[in-house]
Amino acid sequence: MRNQSKIIPIAFAFNDAYAETAAASLASLLRTKKEETFYDIFILHNDTLSDKTREQFECFFTEQYKKFQFHWTYVNAERLERFPLCKMSVETYFRLLIPELLPQYNQVIWADCDFIFLKDISEYYNLDLADNEVAMPRDIVNEEEYCIAHAFHPEIKRAYIYTTCFMVINAKLWREQHLTDRFIHTATEYYDRIKLCDLDILNLTCRNIIELPFRSAVLVGYLNGENSSRTSDCPYSAKEVEAGIKDPSIIHYAGLENPKPWKDKNPFQPKYKPWIQNIRRSPFGKRYSFWRELACKRKALSKAIKARLRG
Repeated sequence: MRNQSKIIPIAFAFNDAYAETAAASLASLLRTKKEETFYDIFILHNDTLSDKTREQFECFFTEQYKKFQFHWTYVNAERLERFPLCKMSVETYFRLLIPELLPQYNQVIWADCDFIFLKDISEYYNLDLADNEVAMPRDIVNEEEYCIAHAFHPEIKRAYIYTTCFMVINAKLWREQHLTDRFIHTATEYYDRIKLCDLDILNLTCRNIIELPFRSAVLVGYLNGENSSRTSDCPYSAKEVEAGIKDPSIIHYAGLENPKPWKDKNPFQPKYKPWIQNIRRSPFGKRYSFWRELACKRKALSKAIKARLRG
């Protein structure tokens, strides 16, 4: 059966603190795949991911889903010791080692764990990268006035800064061009000016980037109307944004508004519905029971009534 499938290697990285978030993402990935798709899933980790978590994932997902395989890939992070962490965990940089960790593949997808997949992602893996190092979505306009959360690097001459949340990596080219070594050089050279870790390093180092469409990883703020599709700093046209909102491939729970359902006291809000639907189909589903949802709704209603009476 596997030999007749379309094998797609995809890598994630997380630790125990992010296991719940990753579980929802993996549930959505496996729920939305096509029948002929086989996901070869590589979980990059170090000692901060426990055996208990790995066993929990293996037992649950292998029982509930088909046509995939987990590979728990231990990462020796010694080569990353000189990288600035910028208030992030070292797992952020694991994506830079993927071609070396997965020498059997010439092309690999990387995905952040705060994703909810809405459809099969074969179309992105099937891209012809040719001589381009990577395919990524646009992040922001590459002008200093728009670099709020980002560092501005005048050395980058492209019109846009690209986000590393979702990447199709030309692993063969990375190995041939020793790109990981070049990343290390960039991290050392720009150490004091790096603000968003891997994003800064990739944008500074890579020369040839294929642009993924807006719909490939849509920030949840756009879907909730919290982000304007016509702001001057939006890296896509209003038409592209509108099309992406109507038919997103992935929802990305990130952005300046920090929309993290797993951190919200009331995760049962409408804007979190896709995440809730998937966490309930994961090993952590019991934490998000309908009884807890009812309790949160009662609490919110009581708070609203008290506020109205005071007003």
